[in-house]
Amino acid sequence: MDAGRVLDWRAAFGVSDRSLSDAGRTASRRAADDLAAFLGPTWLWRAAQRPAAERPELAVLSSGSPAGSSASSASSASLAEPDGAAVFLDAISLWASLRLLVEHRVQGIAKLRGNLARNPGRDEFRHGATQARLAAQALLAGARPVLEPPVGDVLVHDDPMRLRADRPGPDLLLELRGLNRAGPGTARRLVRAVELKAKQTRSVPAAWVWIEDGGALWSLPGFGDRPARERIDLVAEALDRVFATWPHLCGVVLAETPSPPLPAASSASPVVSSASAAALPVASASLVAPASPAISLSGSASSAASLAASTSPVVSISQSRSPAASLSPSAASSSSLVAAGLSSSPAAALSRPVAVAATERHDRGAAFLRVLPGDRVRETVVVHRPALAAVQFALVHRLCAEEPAWLDAALAHLGLPGGVAALLDQNSGVNTAW
Repeated sequence: MDAGRVLDWRAAFGVSDRSLSDAGRTASRRAADDLAAFLGPTWLWRAAQRPAAERPELAVLSSGSPAGSSASSASSASLAEPDGAAVFLDAISLWASLRLLVEHRVQGIAKLRGNLARNPGRDEFRHGATQARLAAQALLAGARPVLEPPVGDVLVHDDPMRLRADRPGPDLLLELRGLNRAGPGTARRLVRAVELKAKQTRSVPAAWVWIEDGGALWSLPGFGDRPARERIDLVAEALDRVFATWPHLCGVVLAETPSPPLPAASSASPVVSSASAAALPVASASLVAPASPAISLSGSASSAASLAASTSPVVSISQSRSPAASLSPSAASSSSLVAAGLSSSPAAALSRPVAVAATERHDRGAAFLRVLPGDRVRETVVVHRPALAAVQFALVHRLCAEEPAWLDAALAHLGLPGGVAALLDQNSGVNTAW
């Protein structure tokens, strides 16, 4: 094999060994070896040959890194540098999810491997990484995931022996789609994307469409700067015709790209790490359903593998945002996601205050604001058809609500106790108290 066509996977982690603990260095070596074996030794090199905008978001493939950079030069960044921890955690997350699925012989993992290995492009990489994360989360929750089923991208069998002794929940079928470009017509593209996925899944009794937003929606004024309840209303209004046309479509999940928190000086409601927020009051106990019991892969409760560990205070997203971000009721009632003529504005994302972990319940869905490892923030909006039974959206809500804890749980199952914080050098300058 031509040595020039092989890049060291350790360079994809974006940091030097000096920024990692002994456990972190061990994990990065294991991850590098496993990913090279899973995707093939030339995968990184082939990805590096693509135009910068089409490369997967890995440090060694960034637009500023020449194809063929050595591991030493491409991995010299510090975790304390902007996005340094995020790059490392994304790579570790990819490895942990894939390794977990391989070890537990999850049905369809070979298909996912083939898809990723054949196409080292950004869209396929994002798609596969999301499939792997959701399947790993479901597995850790005690359910049985299937990757690349005959219809859809991830099928989750809600195991009655683990989650509910009285009755099983319905199977959850997820069809994934990315939405990456912001600008006029974004709302119409969202509706068309959901319509297409609904048509593709029409042969099954029930399906959900999961949209990974790559900056198309939350960056738009008129959407990202509104209170969470208004965003749910806007999406529900835009999609009601689709729900009426396709009765098997249960709902749609819009997942924001994780972003770093705004500096406290620029926001009236600064981000607070989930660990340091323990003393904050809960705004309303009625906003959140009781947490599901923690389930281990062996079927017994395990504190190390608990997905219920994300017990940071849950408050109303509307209450947790700056008053300046809210619109008057009259303005909200007269708005329409499709008719608003939304235009892209880079300042929109910066003007949206963020806050501690929060959940906003709504009769048409919910919005979940979560602080992820690395103190990045993701908001996920769930919108379902009218009068959907709670049992039909319970697992979707759980996947969104418990996202912050899955990586620590996966690492524990892979023999790396202590979670993400144990991988980082405590002198690296990164806040590990999430």
